[in-house]
Amino acid sequence: MASKDPHAAHHFNSVILKRLFMGKTNRPPLSMRRLVRFMEGKRDQIAVIVGTVTDDKRVYEVPAMKVAALRFTETARARIINAAWPKHGIALKP
Repeated sequence: MASKDPHAAHHFNSVILKRLFMGKTNRPPLSMRRLVRFMEGKRDQIAVIVGTVTDDKRVYEVPAMKVAALRFTETARARIINAAWPKHGIALKP
Protein backbone atom coordinates (compact mmCIF):
# COMPACT_ATOMS: atom_id res chain seq x y z
CA MET A 1 0.00 0.00 0.00
CA ALA A 2 1.37 3.35 -1.01
CA SER A 3 -0.65 5.35 1.51
CA LYS A 4 1.17 6.76 4.56
CA ASP A 5 -2.08 7.04 6.51
CA PRO A 6 -2.11 4.45 9.34
CA HIS A 7 -5.92 4.42 9.28
CA ALA A 8 -5.92 3.30 5.63
CA ALA A 9 -3.81 0.26 6.53
CA HIS A 10 -6.14 -0.53 9.43
CA HIS A 11 -9.20 -0.30 7.18
CA PHE A 12 -7.60 -2.54 4.55
CA ASN A 13 -6.65 -5.14 7.16
CA SER A 14 -10.13 -5.11 8.68
CA VAL A 15 -11.73 -5.67 5.26
CA ILE A 16 -9.40 -8.62 4.59
CA LEU A 17 -10.12 -10.09 8.02
CA LYS A 18 -13.87 -9.73 7.51
CA ARG A 19 -13.66 -11.50 4.14
CA LEU A 20 -11.53 -14.32 5.57
CA PHE A 21 -14.14 -14.95 8.26
CA MET A 22 -17.01 -14.99 5.74
CA GLY A 23 -18.62 -18.30 4.98
CA LYS A 24 -17.95 -19.84 1.60
CA THR A 25 -21.48 -19.13 0.38
CA ASN A 26 -21.30 -15.44 1.28
CA ARG A 27 -17.84 -14.79 -0.19
CA PRO A 28 -18.30 -13.19 -3.61
CA PRO A 29 -16.31 -14.58 -6.58
CA LEU A 30 -14.21 -12.41 -8.88
CA SER A 31 -14.45 -12.97 -12.62
CA MET A 32 -11.43 -13.01 -14.90
CA ARG A 33 -12.82 -9.96 -16.68
CA ARG A 34 -12.78 -7.81 -13.53
CA LEU A 35 -9.37 -9.14 -12.53
CA VAL A 36 -7.87 -8.20 -15.91
CA ARG A 37 -9.46 -4.74 -15.69
CA PHE A 38 -8.13 -4.13 -12.16
CA MET A 39 -4.63 -5.28 -13.08
CA GLU A 40 -4.20 -3.02 -16.13
CA GLY A 41 -0.91 -1.15 -15.78
CA LYS A 42 0.13 -3.12 -12.69
CA ARG A 43 2.31 -5.86 -14.20
CA ASP A 44 4.87 -5.75 -11.38
CA GLN A 45 2.28 -6.11 -8.60
CA ILE A 46 0.58 -9.20 -7.20
CA ALA A 47 -3.22 -9.39 -7.03
CA VAL A 48 -4.39 -10.88 -3.73
CA ILE A 49 -7.98 -12.11 -3.93
CA VAL A 50 -9.89 -13.21 -0.83
CA GLY A 51 -12.32 -15.43 -2.67
CA THR A 52 -12.65 -17.48 -5.85
CA VAL A 53 -11.33 -16.41 -9.24
CA THR A 54 -13.70 -17.65 -11.95
CA ASP A 55 -13.15 -17.92 -15.69
CA ASP A 56 -14.88 -15.52 -18.06
CA LYS A 57 -15.22 -16.48 -21.72
CA ARG A 58 -15.69 -12.81 -22.69
CA VAL A 59 -11.97 -12.23 -22.10
CA TYR A 60 -10.20 -13.58 -25.18
CA GLU A 61 -6.60 -12.83 -24.18
CA VAL A 62 -5.45 -13.01 -20.59
CA PRO A 63 -2.34 -10.91 -19.96
CA ALA A 64 0.50 -12.25 -17.84
CA MET A 65 -0.16 -11.41 -14.19
CA LYS A 66 0.65 -12.62 -10.70
CA VAL A 67 -2.38 -13.69 -8.68
CA ALA A 68 -2.83 -15.19 -5.22
CA ALA A 69 -6.34 -16.31 -4.30
CA LEU A 70 -8.08 -18.64 -1.90
CA ARG A 71 -9.44 -20.69 -4.79
CA PHE A 72 -9.35 -20.80 -8.60
CA THR A 73 -11.65 -22.60 -10.98
CA GLU A 74 -9.76 -25.09 -13.15
CA THR A 75 -10.18 -23.09 -16.35
CA ALA A 76 -9.22 -19.79 -14.71
CA ARG A 77 -6.03 -21.34 -13.31
CA ALA A 78 -5.14 -22.85 -16.68
CA ARG A 79 -5.64 -19.55 -18.52
CA ILE A 80 -3.55 -17.57 -16.01
CA ILE A 81 -0.71 -20.09 -16.08
CA ASN A 82 -0.72 -20.37 -19.87
CA ALA A 83 -0.64 -16.58 -20.18
CA ALA A 84 2.26 -16.30 -17.74
CA TRP A 85 4.54 -18.91 -19.30
CA PRO A 86 3.85 -19.28 -23.03
CA LYS A 87 7.56 -19.22 -23.91
CA HIS A 88 8.49 -22.01 -21.53
CA GLY A 89 5.89 -24.45 -22.80
CA ILE A 90 4.40 -25.00 -19.35
CA ALA A 91 0.72 -25.85 -19.54
CA LEU A 92 -1.73 -27.58 -17.28
CA LYS A 93 -2.87 -31.02 -18.27
CA PRO A 94 -6.63 -31.32 -18.78
